[in-house]
Amino acid sequence: MVENIGDLALSQDDVNCINTLALAYIGDCIWEIYVRNYVLAKNKFAKVNKLHLLSTKHVKAKAQADMVKTLKENNIIDENMWDIVLRGRNSATNPPKNANVQEYNYATGFEALIGYLYIKKNYSKLDEIAQFCLK
Repeated sequence: MVENIGDLALSQDDVNCINTLALAYIGDCIWEIYVRNYVLAKNKFAKVNKLHLLSTKHVKAKAQADMVKTLKENNIIDENMWDIVLRGRNSATNPPKNANVQEYNYATGFEALIGYLYIKKNYSKLDEIAQFCLK
């Protein structure tokens, strides 16, 4: 779904050197695209305010923290991917008012994983994760 967004022109070695917060930065955007597509497909005639409210259920920290833990529990992600989550989790600081520190940290790990898979061009895994999390 996200293959045609753009090409970062990074070598695979460069990908492994990217800061996990930078991975979370791009992962947040990629996840938002998946969520908005999903919400719009299910609510074609809804007003934008309703679309926004429906989208926030999938992008808030608690939801993302729960999703990434469920991905691990269901063996959707492997140990390498879980390591990305843990690195992203450990990089997170300053949680928003509506999330506790642990939720925010795991949400950042989730976004780092999404960013990592996007930059690695592992679009099939991204689609698998999105379908699993949005069902």
